[in-house]
Amino acid sequence: MNLKQNIRFILCVLTVIFIYSTTTMAKRQIINFDGEWLVEQGSLDKIPTSFRHKVKVPGVLDLAEPKFKQVGVTNSLREAFWYCKTFKLKGTVPEIAQLKINKAKYGTKVFLNGNVVGEHLPCFNPGYFNLKPYLRGNNIANKLVVRVGATEQSVPESVVRGMDREKRVYLPGIYDSVNLILTDSPYIKKVQIKPVLAADENTIEVWTDVKNAENFAAKNVKLRFEVLEKNSGKIIAELSGKPETFKEKSVRSFHNIIKIPNAKLWLPENPFLYVLKTYVETDKISDDFSETFGMREFKFNPKTNRAELNSKVTYLNGSNFCVFRFLEDPLHGYKLWDKKWVRKLHKKLKEMHWNSVRYCIGFPPEFWYDIADEEGILVQDEFPIWLPELPEELTVDCLTNEFTEWIENHVNHPCVIIWDACNETPPEAAARIAKAIEKVRDLDKSDRPWENSLGGQARETDCFESHPYRFIRKEFKLSDLTNMDTWPSGYWCAPENKGCNVIINEYAWLWLNRDGSSCKLTVPQYNNLVGENASPEDKRKYYGLATAALTEFWRSYRRVAGVQHFCGLGYSRPNGFTCDNWTDLDSLKFEPHFFEYVSDSFSPVGLMLELWPDEKGVKAGNKIAFNVPVINDTQEEWNGDVKVSILSSEGKVYKEIFKKYKVPALGREYHRFAMTYPTNSGNYRIEAELKFNKDNVKSVREFKVK
Repeated sequence: MNLKQNIRFILCVLTVIFIYSTTTMAKRQIINFDGEWLVEQGSLDKIPTSFRHKVKVPGVLDLAEPKFKQVGVTNSLREAFWYCKTFKLKGTVPEIAQLKINKAKYGTKVFLNGNVVGEHLPCFNPGYFNLKPYLRGNNIANKLVVRVGATEQSVPESVVRGMDREKRVYLPGIYDSVNLILTDSPYIKKVQIKPVLAADENTIEVWTDVKNAENFAAKNVKLRFEVLEKNSGKIIAELSGKPETFKEKSVRSFHNIIKIPNAKLWLPENPFLYVLKTYVETDKISDDFSETFGMREFKFNPKTNRAELNSKVTYLNGSNFCVFRFLEDPLHGYKLWDKKWVRKLHKKLKEMHWNSVRYCIGFPPEFWYDIADEEGILVQDEFPIWLPELPEELTVDCLTNEFTEWIENHVNHPCVIIWDACNETPPEAAARIAKAIEKVRDLDKSDRPWENSLGGQARETDCFESHPYRFIRKEFKLSDLTNMDTWPSGYWCAPENKGCNVIINEYAWLWLNRDGSSCKLTVPQYNNLVGENASPEDKRKYYGLATAALTEFWRSYRRVAGVQHFCGLGYSRPNGFTCDNWTDLDSLKFEPHFFEYVSDSFSPVGLMLELWPDEKGVKAGNKIAFNVPVINDTQEEWNGDVKVSILSSEGKVYKEIFKKYKVPALGREYHRFAMTYPTNSGNYRIEAELKFNKDNVKSVREFKVK
């Protein structure tokens, strides 16, 4: 490195020195290290002597400047990436100084001031590192270095790597926040909150682990709790425990019950949040800890096979977010870490009448869960396993360790309703996963349901995700729905006994890239359905109409607990397997045909034309009779008219019929309609329409008369 480069490097280091004060600390401080870090590539065993690149944390390393070559694929350029940040603390170092790296890939090793602090191999859960032995206070510079593996091959097969058979690049990096936690001893290790709803009194049960890190006993240690409304800050409940004595270097667990007066329930339409503040007191406050929670309970009722939120049936209508696939999108940038963009993404779910989402084959950054809590989105939290078989090294104990970290990290989020252990996993592999599930199940005091792919339901309150991809057969047509079983059976589908709690969260197989071209998996489908020379507009319209028809089909017969479209966020890249439905990522604009037809198919009060005309054409003047079922997902009765119309391609009404409906809360009602196809040849459409909350909700079929 020449003199000019040395000067540039020194200046660069100086720009990342941050000074934090600990002199007035009476309780826990959380110092956020997000922002610009220096970074360099190299070997696994040697810290680089210089750092010539910069990258934002959180983020991934294809975003570094200047850019690295061939990031995320195995090559001879590097074995690891090394991050570097320099910081100072004013005042003395407190008793507890813990670095938390929320998530990083692949394998994390931390160094402070040239000393090895520790290593955390799991790639999808937080790593905690004790900086106390090497941390300098009193305004002396500290050099923090974090090493991550360059590819998924950097971690052993005993660690979950997040394999996805429809990905090709595995981007490394510190992709979630980094915080330095400073506090005194005794301190709070973890808190778990279980809301308990009862007719006479609502409470929370609280489990608190407290550690005395000192080499001597701590006397007169007392826990004190405050419950606050998150938005107003109003204290609505308090509780103080009895003084206790802690032995040296010991951990104690406490169980407390706190009454919540006039509790406001957490609901998708009103996601009311509370904060539990826990204080550890001796002659002073040695530590405090705040955790957000919502008053809500969730379960599947094995008698009805329905999901219940706060003891009321709740149909799970939604989509999927595939954040790690999105990182293969050429336009991904820092969008996954832009809080305004992510909040808008979650709000967009509500525009589609979606109340739920599967975080699919991996976890997004932690603030996504905070946003889902705040926006009232129910989350099926899926661990990043999608493999035809598990490596021998990935034992039950290894899975148990990672599942334990996962549960402890997400357990207090009201948005998280299902622990989803894997995606499309065969029975043999799922059997091993099932053993790990049983080892960790009791860690969640709220006893959320689990999903374990073809491992089935271990308990009658668990659930099963079904993927009835009918269009996977390139010959399939919408008219085939006429004779199709209303139970989502088949491979990767619900068991034939039809007695389980089923969520359909993948079902169409009609993906298009954002430019309207066919995805890798759907070229033969569109060639068959709309022709090899079909325009992007023709394909997009077919996608919208067909996906809406399938959605209506799976919802209308009331055989399943939920229907979730795949997918709400993915990639759009050359030779990509699947895609989402955005036409503009920055503004998050839905493709218009998709929004027009599919949003109606998910309406809380929805309807279906139980009619799928032959694509080859129908006979002029033929008489037809068909049902139009109306479903009501709301807690109130719906009364109104349903209009069925036949219209020409120019919009001229050929025939229309009105019938009155009275649909009970959570119910279904249908009437039969008799009509006659037009006598003139041409292109037509038939529409069934109702009004719900001032919206005109339609079910649409297009057909041609021969």
